[in-house]
Amino acid sequence: MIREAENYRIEDEKFLRKANVMNALDLCVYKMKNALKNKEVKVKLSSKEKDRIDREITKATDLLDSAQQREIDVLENHLKELESSIFQQIIGRYV
Repeated sequence: MIREAENYRIEDEKFLRKANVMNALDLCVYKMKNALKNKEVKVKLSSKEKDRIDREITKATDLLDSAQQREIDVLENHLKELESSIFQQIIGRYV
């Protein structure tokens, strides 16, 4: 019975971790979309940067749509990539 409870605890922790990462990734996508709607930011971005952001938003959205089948590490890695390479380097300069 203790082993069973421990197994459930581990499953619950994995589920919570995945839910937190999915929420963070969704929030990051939301922020990027809103930043692109901001006229002040939009005019400062090059077309190459806009295209890159659009591709990353699409990729993140696809990952979120298929998140139930994805491993948590895939979602975490993409979130880190978005936050560091896209949000901070490109959008962060103008917000």
